[in-house]
Amino acid sequence: MAAAWTIPGMPVYAMTKAALRNLSQTLRLDLHGSGVRVSEMRRAGSRPARISPSLADREEGRQRFYEGFECLQPDDIAEAVMFVLGAPQRMDVSYMEIVPTDQSYGGSQFLRRDPP
Repeated sequence: MAAAWTIPGMPVYAMTKAALRNLSQTLRLDLHGSGVRVSEMRRAGSRPARISPSLADREEGRQRFYEGFECLQPDDIAEAVMFVLGAPQRMDVSYMEIVPTDQSYGGSQFLRRDPP
């Protein structure tokens, strides 16, 4: 998501995401007519394995950050990948953005829910 929606303090991360976006677009153009499909999938709202190293207690930071958010699960991403791979040859899923229902477009806002 950072290729289109930048995050303050993370210019290198956003730059690498933008490079991957451009690589996908260029490959799609270069491979046009070959039958090879190029799909770019971006996900947001899943719990990363790590949180900013600037937090003294990373586990506490992770819990505070994600408390009340219904994040995507690995199976959600796997289902999306299987959808793209299972698409008929005549269909090219060129771009897919996968976000939780409670996340706004571009990931700038989350709906925080009360714990059950």
